[in-house]
Parts: sequence; structure tokens; C-alpha cells
Amino acid sequence: MSKLLLVGSLLSFILILSGSAGVAETIRNYQADIRLMRDSSLNVEENITYDFGKERKHGIFRDIPLSYKVDQGKKGMHIELKTVACDGNNSEFKREVVDGNLHVRIGDPDRTVTGDTINYRACNAVAFTNDGKSEIYWNVTGNGWPVAIQHVSANITSEAHVSPV
Repeated sequence: MSKLLLVGSLLSFILILSGSAGVAETIRNYQADIRLMRDSSLNVEENITYDFGKERKHGIFRDIPLSYKVDQGKKGMHIELKTVACDGNNSEFKREVVDGNLHVRIGDPDRTVTGDTINYRACNAVAFTNDGKSEIYWNVTGNGWPVAIQHVSANITSEAHVSPV
């Protein structure tokens, strides 16, 4: 009985230590400014304040979903990256499609970073119903962040009238 208690206590201690190691790395603030354009695209600017804890890192990965569900099934989008910056300076980035997401690798091997700004245009991001109403399905933070996000906010503005392209 005492061996089982000791093993259980040791396992609990290991889980606590492994959990606390991941707590140091977090996204402190995630701010998205989204503008719905007349052509039914979205202009998106994301400002991400990333805290790597004691680690010094050279960038982040951002995954943006390329489709969303509508009543008729799935609808695909195209993402045009405009600018990418780390700590206010233009940054190197690489893009590829992975598992239905635009996977963007942002950073510079010669600099460490704490924050990123990503500007992009999402084409075909608005769905139109049979009666002509427009609907936006937008996942502000995307999928797959491996760390906690402490604060998320999104400002959404629109041009006067949006029409299907």
C-alpha cells in the first residue's frame, strides 16, 4: 500500500512539474482588427504579444483556417499575406498549407522577438444566404495555439454595403 502511495505521489509531482513548465510561455494579448470590405473580403490585422517566459525565441507559427462550415457544407478561403512584422520591424516569413490551414512561420534567425503583427486579406470569407443576407464565420485566433491566450479582443468594422463577387 505504501509503495502505491509513493508511486502515486511521485507521478502527481511529475505532472505538476511538467504542467508548470508550460505555464511560463503564453500569449499575453491577442488583438484583431477586422474590416469587412465591399467585395466581401476581410482585411485583418492581428497584433500578438507573445511571452516566451525565460526562453529567447526567434518567432512564432500562425495557423489560419482556410475553410469554414456553412449550411451547404464547407466554404474555402484564400489568404493574401500583406505584411508581417516582429516587434515593429518587417520580418521574414514562410507559408505553406498544412491540414487545411495556412501555416505561416514568422521570425528571423538573427533576432529574438516578443510580438508579431500580421496583416492579411481573407478572400471569400463572407457567406451569402439564398435570400441575399451576408454572414461572416471567422475564427479570430485560428486553430492550434500550443499555449494559453490570456486576453483576446476583436474590433469588426464594415464598409457600407457588401455584395457577393
